[in-house]
Amino acid sequence: MRVRTRIDPTAIRKTNLISGMRSHLGNVTKACEETGVSRRTYYNYYKDDTEFRQEIDGLKDEQIDFAVAALWKLIEAGNQQAIFFYLRTQGRDRGWNEKFPVKDSEKEYHVSARELMSEDDFFALVRNIESSRNSRASDS
Repeated sequence: MRVRTRIDPTAIRKTNLISGMRSHLGNVTKACEETGVSRRTYYNYYKDDTEFRQEIDGLKDEQIDFAVAALWKLIEAGNQQAIFFYLRTQGRDRGWNEKFPVKDSEKEYHVSARELMSEDDFFALVRNIESSRNSRASDS
């Protein structure tokens, strides 16, 4: 006697969607087009199925890891915009803020360094600050 195994089409669609999301770097529209599943169905799966949602959220973590690795490559290559982006987002506790408080007698304003100087002057300032930090560190 032969036992028939039931194939669950929903499980197959979910597996295909996860694969499509991985291959299309999280682009829901492209993953849905590739698998023939509507966006509404995708979002229903995401809302109602904890395991599916965890798989999709795990893909987002992989994408962030990929982006961070690419950012580090740019930083290692000396890309000034990448360096500034990193410092602006991760170096706030060391004074690398997007906006700085400027006080007058009545009020405190928050002004970005880019509002005060040209981009070339700003990056020259960044290089000078880094150079002085490096020379202080080597003197210690």
